[in-house]
Amino acid sequence: MKLPTDIFLKMAFVNIWRNARRSLITILAIEVGLGGLIFLWGYKDGAAAGMLENATSLFTGHVQVHALGFDKTMSPGLTITDPVRLIQDIQGHPEVIGIARRVKCGVMIGTSEHSKGAMLLGIDPQQEVNVTRVKSLITRGVFLSDGAKKEILLGDRLAEKLNVAVGDKVVVMVHSVDGLLTGFAYHVTGIFHAGTRILDEEVVYADIASAQELLGIGSDVSEIVVRLNDLRAMSSFLPFVNHAVDTAKYEVLTWDQAEPEAKSLADWGEGIVRVIVVAMTIVIAIGIMNTVIMSVLERTKEFGVMLAIGVKPRQLIRLVLLESFLLQCVGIGVGVFFGYSLVTYFGYVGIPLWYAADTFSAGYVSPVIYTRVYPEHVVLSVLILIVVTSVVSLYPAVRAGRLNPVAAIYRS
Repeated sequence: MKLPTDIFLKMAFVNIWRNARRSLITILAIEVGLGGLIFLWGYKDGAAAGMLENATSLFTGHVQVHALGFDKTMSPGLTITDPVRLIQDIQGHPEVIGIARRVKCGVMIGTSEHSKGAMLLGIDPQQEVNVTRVKSLITRGVFLSDGAKKEILLGDRLAEKLNVAVGDKVVVMVHSVDGLLTGFAYHVTGIFHAGTRILDEEVVYADIASAQELLGIGSDVSEIVVRLNDLRAMSSFLPFVNHAVDTAKYEVLTWDQAEPEAKSLADWGEGIVRVIVVAMTIVIAIGIMNTVIMSVLERTKEFGVMLAIGVKPRQLIRLVLLESFLLQCVGIGVGVFFGYSLVTYFGYVGIPLWYAADTFSAGYVSPVIYTRVYPEHVVLSVLILIVVTSVVSLYPAVRAGRLNPVAAIYRS
């Protein structure tokens, strides 16, 4: 007996709501599961985006140019000898919105009572504001002035360890390019708070002129840092900048090459999320399979009668799968709404990491995660759920189609 498609749909709808409690539990399982998956992706995407933004807007920029070998050794003698020409050439790319020269070196900074190792960044204040947002992080004092001489900015953690405040003086000592130990006294003009330990405790900013004098490198610089209008422009910018620089003398590094630890942390987070996604998907799939199996067992006599009056086994299989699919559609629709609602809410208020602030602040992870989710991750979650739930529904559906009509009807 051949049943029209509209009859199948009506029967499926009726069968779903014959046991409304079981159907609602199934829909709730799909909704909570999918909503949880979307929120999980939103948390990961938000953390990764925040870490990328912190790394590039606070420290690395999007692209850096160094002398060959400087990134690994930070030797003061490995410098860029023609920074003005390089900057002019690189600025020709339409996606470049900021470019800055820097002097970078490891130093010992201290007072008469305390001292600590740190990384000194000698910067041009006018250029740096177009590449990073360190100026906006000043909580006490002021940013470096234009044409500043021997002014320095400290992170709040470092200032606390050194027991210094705005207006105090600190001594910065370093081995110059000649190998001699040199030092300058700097005036603390500002204290900043970035929210990451690597910046608040280990990085100091000084005027570029005094940093060049401290190292004895003349007008040379350690690196050129570039900020792009859009990170997606990297694919067109890298060939351009590699053509502009002398690759026999200089190397071009992207932000994740300059800070591989940040990239490794992001990849680790991605792996953890994928493991949790698989685990949650398995739990959801088992729940749906159990629901469908219970439905088949409870309706064994009904299926036996249908087979006895001429309904073909494949039609019965189709009916069971259709019921499962309809439950999926409702659950997925509500689940996407639920997941997006969670992501939108926590994208606005944020998720504070007070329980592990010290752990996460060691890198570029923000102390507050603002969730966001990329459409491809939502689509991936939905597709995974559809495929898995469809597959696990096959077994009870096929089992229903293979019932013996007489045995099913007289089953006690």
